[in-house]
Amino acid sequence: MSTENKKLAFTLNTQEYIKTISSWGLFLAVLGFIGALFSLFSVFMSFKIGVVNGVLSLAVLVIQFISALGLFSFSSKVKHALEGRDNANIDVAFKGMMTYFLFMLISMCVSFVSAFFQGA
Repeated sequence: MSTENKKLAFTLNTQEYIKTISSWGLFLAVLGFIGALFSLFSVFMSFKIGVVNGVLSLAVLVIQFISALGLFSFSSKVKHALEGRDNANIDVAFKGMMTYFLFMLISMCVSFVSAFFQGA
């Protein structure tokens, strides 16, 4: 079945769901930025304990900040796309969300592997 000529249109309910998802994403992004700020204080304390602890805390901070930035970017792009009824921006927003999920998958795998080796 070819889908080249078919267009996907969002119903009003779907648009509301996407708008709600965008709002929750923005809320989680703000919490992520606040958490990154607290992690910044943790980085300074970790460097006092040792360089390795400080570098690991800095890596966690970077991962947390990038994930919050990805959610913030998705939320703001979706909001603007829905307000302007812009299909191109919806595409960009969902492509960014796909990248966010890929980033989170990789960071979770890395954390699982590191937790496994720390426990062994």
